[in-house]
Amino acid sequence: RDDQISSLKMTAKQSNVLVVATPGRLVDLLEDRSDLRKLCGSIKFLLLDEADCLAKNKDSCEEIERIRRHLPDGIRTCLFS
Repeated sequence: RDDQISSLKMTAKQSNVLVVATPGRLVDLLEDRSDLRKLCGSIKFLLLDEADCLAKNKDSCEEIERIRRHLPDGIRTCLFS
């Protein structure tokens, strides 16, 4: 996990980065790792898959809100199903 985080930080400095994670796992990473929270300031798009499942699950709505708190204002959010 630490190797992946280090690789992500190096890549983020050089180019656009795509992070794929479930909402719950992304919340865990964002809340546990201050170094990842710093990278969030450069995010321009939030893509969430399985939107139909997310909409049915109240816990998912809370997780998405927790993710949004770490992201800059004005990003574009896309939901896919």
